Amino acid sequence: MKNRGQEDSIEWMFQGVSYNFIRCLNQDYESNRKETFYDISLVVKGCKKLEDSFAKFCETELLTGDNKYMTDDFGLQDAEKGILFDTLPPVLHLHLKRFEYAPYREAYVKNNDRLSFPPVLNLERYIKDKIDDNPAKYHLHGVLVHRGSVNSG
Repeated sequence: MKNRGQEDSIEWMFQGVSYNFIRCLNQDYESNRKETFYDISLVVKGCKKLEDSFAKFCETELLTGDNKYMTDDFGLQDAEKGILFDTLPPVLHLHLKRFEYAPYREAYVKNNDRLSFPPVLNLERYIKDKIDDNPAKYHLHGVLVHRGSVNSG
């Protein structure tokens, strides 16, 4: 944090920028938006490893059939929707989504599935444009575990 003032130290340390896009499959057209973030919420259900959760988070979704994308210039189009990262922060905060709504119970339930963490998390493949000074490898420094149920802990 050399040469950093206190007023921007939180942003510098924890803020990243995501790159959200919708890209037409049959036209040369893309709509995109950049958003700042301080943490990333990852799904646990159906994932064995943290890398699986990131793959699911960045997985592209096809917009086809009744779910086509409406463009101003080309009308309804088959497209893909996804997210990459423009920049990642020096310290990455991850939120693991362990609570989900179960319609059959009409209540939230906690997912206690095991999720493994690698010694080094490499996120280079999720960076939109690779730059040397943008961190993409992270070492695990801490885990906060919620003990209890949806209603208490």
